[in-house]
Amino acid sequence: MVSVPHWSANSGANNFDDAVVTRSGITSSGSGAVSFANDVTLGDGDTGSTFAGAVTLGRAGETTQVSGYDGLTFSGEINLIDGASEIISNGSTIAFGDAVSGART
Repeated sequence: MVSVPHWSANSGANNFDDAVVTRSGITSSGSGAVSFANDVTLGDGDTGSTFAGAVTLGRAGETTQVSGYDGLTFSGEINLIDGASEIISNGSTIAFGDAVSGART
């Protein structure tokens, strides 16, 4: 598990193979792609989560969950690979700015 108190990415690829747990939302403001190959828990802190570039979700044989609070914004495309994926808003808004594609759409 990767515990991230604060994370911000502007460019380049960001790949997370282990589970990610944050205290608040995360911001990926540049064009860099983000890949999650395990569960993601974005804590109920003081900010939502924004992903400007492409996001890839999935792991073979398992469901990948992305759970967040205070809003989830995906401006780039979302690529679903391998197993099923779930995006859980916990009662907040989810915004998609591009296509969601892959074997499990």
